[in-house]
This record gives sequence, structure tokens and C-alpha cells, in this order.
Amino acid sequence: GGASLQPSLKVPGKYERNDWAKGLTAASLGGVLNDLDTFEKLELDESNIGLSGLAALAVGLENNTSVKELSLRRGQFDDRAALDLSRIISKNKHIEKLSLWGNSLTSDALFVFEKALTENTTLTSLDLGMNDQIGNAGALSICEALRTHTSLSEVSMRFNQLSPESGEALAGAIYEQGKRPAGTPGCIVKLDLNSNDLRGVGVGKVAVALQSNAHITDLDLNGNLCSDVGALALWDMLMVNTTITRLHLGSNQVSDVGLRALIPVLLKNTALTSLD
Repeated sequence: GGASLQPSLKVPGKYERNDWAKGLTAASLGGVLNDLDTFEKLELDESNIGLSGLAALAVGLENNTSVKELSLRRGQFDDRAALDLSRIISKNKHIEKLSLWGNSLTSDALFVFEKALTENTTLTSLDLGMNDQIGNAGALSICEALRTHTSLSEVSMRFNQLSPESGEALAGAIYEQGKRPAGTPGCIVKLDLNSNDLRGVGVGKVAVALQSNAHITDLDLNGNLCSDVGALALWDMLMVNTTITRLHLGSNQVSDVGLRALIPVLLKNTALTSLD
């Protein structure tokens, strides 16, 4: 087990993704666990450690102080992994970045994560992308946690099957964080909602909440089919919001009429540096 990992362990303070990670199993995880204190970045993408390996990893990380980034992308984890993943979130006090991209987590797992996030004060980046069964119920759980969370600055929920109903939950979290003074640490700065189905109604609710939020600087709404309804709500927001510098709006079916309405906005808004 451990011997086969030695070439990768020679990188001081860091463990990078390698081809062998794809074949990593619970049985061969021992080499990693034995050397956890030497890692700052632990990428176990596409591994086959399974539920038993994840449980062992959760225990190993509980009192670990060196790992700052943990990636479990495409790890084939479903809701059965929720308790161990939440254990990592709630018990570890040093991981700053966690990626769970491309697994099979549903709203049930997110419900478990909600409580874990309320006990976490160190996580700054959470990637839940490409878990396409999270849906509105899962978004509600995450947004409830974000209302009071005090360390997350980047959240990705791309390809999460969020519908217009999720707009209200997202708006609530954005509005609540907006009550905190500008510059307050631990507020969402980058929000990735790419490739969902918020439509005009959902995007409109997000836009209204952003009128009083002085924290988010980078917002990705690509591929949400917001149409002119959502676009016009965003233009109204940009007339008063002076914080957003990057706004991604590709593949949203905005008409020429909607785009022309943007002209006076761009003449007034001096904060926006990127619009695509």
C-alpha cells in the first residue's frame, strides 16, 4: 500500500493529483493516512476508496492541522457518504478548500451538511458542482447555512438542477449576508450558479437581493435561461450595486431589446470590469 505512494509523497507539504489516485482503494489508503501531517493539498480525485476509505479519511482528518485543501472530485460518493463528509466539515478546523464536484450527492446529503457548516469556521471555498440531484431542497439547506456562516467566500453550485424556486433561497442568503458591513470577512465573494435553470423569475429574485449586498464581486449565471426578464432585473441591480466586477451571463436567451437596455447601465456603472 504505502510503498507504491512514495514517489508522490516526496513533494514537500503537498500532494498533487496523480494517475495512481484513480486506482486508490480503501486498502491502499494507509500510505496517505500515515503521512497526512505532511500534506497541505490532498487531491483524491477519481479514487476508489469507497465508503470505508472515506470513513477512515474522516477520522484521520479530524485532528489534522496541515491539510488546507481537500479534493474528492468524481469519487462516486452518494448520500451514504454524507455523515463522513459532514464529519470532515464539522470536526476539521484547518481545511479551507473542499471540492465534492461530480459525485452523486442529493438534497438529503445537503441537509446533513447544513448542520455541519454551522459548526465550521475555517472553510473558505466549497465546490458542489455537477451533483445534479441537489435540486431546490438541497439549495435551501445550503442557503440556510450561508445566512449565518462566517468563513465561506467562494461557493460553486453549477449543474445542481436549481429551478426558479431556488431563487428565493439564494436571494435570502444574499440578502442576509448583505446586512453585514462591506469588507466583513467570511462573506460570499464569488458565487457560481452556472448551468442551472433559474430562469427569469429566479434570477430576478437574486438580482433584487444583490441591490443591498456589498460583498459579491464575481457572479456566474451562465446558462440559466434568464431571458429579458432576468436580464432587466440584473440591469436595475447594476444601477445601484457598485461591488460586482465580474458578471457572467452567456447562454441566457437575452434579446437585442434586453441588450440595448444595458447601454445606460454601462454608462453609469463604473465598477463592472467584465461582462460576458
